[in-house]
Amino acid sequence: MQKGQVLIFLLVGILLIAAAGGAFYLGRSTSPKPSPAPVVTSSIPQSTPSPSPSDASPAPTGTGETANWKTYTNATLGFLVKYPPSYKLISEGPQTVVFGFSISDESPYPYLTISIKDFTETTKFQLCSQLPPDSSTHCIGVGIGWGQKDDIAEAMLSGKKAKSFYLGGGADYAYHIVQTIDNPRVELKMYVAGGGLDHTFQQIISTFKFL
Repeated sequence: MQKGQVLIFLLVGILLIAAAGGAFYLGRSTSPKPSPAPVVTSSIPQSTPSPSPSDASPAPTGTGETANWKTYTNATLGFLVKYPPSYKLISEGPQTVVFGFSISDESPYPYLTISIKDFTETTKFQLCSQLPPDSSTHCIGVGIGWGQKDDIAEAMLSGKKAKSFYLGGGADYAYHIVQTIDNPRVELKMYVAGGGLDHTFQQIISTFKFL
């Protein structure tokens, strides 16, 4: 075979290979690319997860220690007051009402007296600080553990000015007395010679309201 024919065959082969490669390249470049998967947005509202018990705000705890107490209303004497469930109304008169409680089947012992007349007169008693420590004479003064600093202190009762004092004398004689100074006049007197009784009286005072 002549040298010229060999060159022709080589050129034809190269052209065929180039044409095939170009067709393959064009086929790949023009083939459709897959569309990206659509993003679906839910139209259902997402609920907010409930907080765990440790994150939740504490629920209201009612109205305090007196929330479950009984309520006594006396339109004639013009007041209402709350008292502990263990207490009972012992007597109810035209000027005075008395509350107390009993142990087992015993008669109720009077603890709280509310009066609109015949008040305890502070001028009839000495100050306890002026008497011997072992004196059993009834006197006015503050005792250990009571929050009041003065023998006779200013106070408020249902928005009215009042005075507060303790009447003691002897181991088992101790009363806390609160009297209004101006009208309407009223006196609350409670036996407090026992653990927690003065605190109970303070709670009772906080519930007292004039009608």
